[in-house]
Amino acid sequence: PLLQQSIELPGGRSYTLLLSGAADAPTLIAIPDDNSPLESGRSRLMVINAAADVPALQIVTEDGGVLVDDLAYGHSSAPITVDAGRYNLQTLVNGSSWFDLRVDLREYRQLTVIVMGTRQDWSTYQAETNVPGIAQMRFVNAIVPDAGAVDVYLDEDLFASDLTFGSASDVSEQPTTPASLRVVPAGQPSDTTPLLATTIAPNPGDYLTLIATGDAIDNRLITVNQNDIRLNDGEASITFVHLIPGMDTIRSGGTDGVLQEPVELDYAIPFTIITNAGNQNFIWQQAFGENSGDPLFEESLTLEPNTRYLYLISNRSDAPALVFEERVEPEIEIVQQEATTSVRWINAISGSQLSFSLDDTTQASNLVYGTSSDLQAIVPGEFNALIGSAEGSSSHPITLDPYTRYSVYAYGRA
Repeated sequence: PLLQQSIELPGGRSYTLLLSGAADAPTLIAIPDDNSPLESGRSRLMVINAAADVPALQIVTEDGGVLVDDLAYGHSSAPITVDAGRYNLQTLVNGSSWFDLRVDLREYRQLTVIVMGTRQDWSTYQAETNVPGIAQMRFVNAIVPDAGAVDVYLDEDLFASDLTFGSASDVSEQPTTPASLRVVPAGQPSDTTPLLATTIAPNPGDYLTLIATGDAIDNRLITVNQNDIRLNDGEASITFVHLIPGMDTIRSGGTDGVLQEPVELDYAIPFTIITNAGNQNFIWQQAFGENSGDPLFEESLTLEPNTRYLYLISNRSDAPALVFEERVEPEIEIVQQEATTSVRWINAISGSQLSFSLDDTTQASNLVYGTSSDLQAIVPGEFNALIGSAEGSSSHPITLDPYTRYSVYAYGRA
């Protein structure tokens, strides 16, 4: 064989395997992707120098900023985190321009660019992998008081500890990868038989409150995602969750405040109201049909504009309700771009069968010599046009202006 060696690939990650070196002494290395979470609007770039006669590769931005410096043959750059978007980059060797490199860096993605061949006969290969985003999470213990305090684990990591009934953890950032959630009696090892066990899979941008309800035998997890609530300017939202064991329904009557109707809550079922900002007085009572019973507790709350509230009712003696608030930007109407550009794709390469793509979207496929696609409506903008055939592919930057009709020809040799 050309090469025979063992290589270790720890699970849970993706890798690029790079074979480089001299023909009589090749080397194989595994280059792991960076799977650390990305914030909203961010992307990641990694470059691998596989061009045999390029001892030091440099990549710069249009304004001269250095992204990769002195990257040796057979090595990868450190992962570079940047704003998502399309970039026109330039490769340099010994300070001299080599070729232009156009990349489309998408949100929550890592793009690995491999520069291959030689200085005279080079090519690039681009591979994209998903990267976790970030979710905000807290945990609330609403399992009956008799069950005692609990610890909460995400996979093998302690997420919250010694939470008594009606108490909550702090909000923390968590990667948006599926995780095993286990609730165990406080102070017990993570592998103790859990009071509750499930799997969670948050999405980027989620603002989650995980609420364990029920008793030590019959319990479940309620998930409240406040990121789903959209507010217009000046509005506030309030999400109620009734967590008092043994009471099927509670209510707060009257119209003393911005809420014009009584609020009635069934046990462990979240209920959200969007209202104008202002003051609201609550008198919570157990509901018995027409008779509301004696008050449980009374509380006033000022709802600030552009704020989401989470109102958790446990009737615990020292804290009958937990109220969390989160300031948000008001909803802004987004005007969708119209597809005002028209494009027809034409194969003018004899003996070939071609496909045409803009960025990652196929526009036409299996076009034989002398044929064209139908006229297509496309949103205007700057794209990377990829023309592919059985023999290979080539890419070219292309700008499509609004209210313009184009015929795009592929010509030359396949």
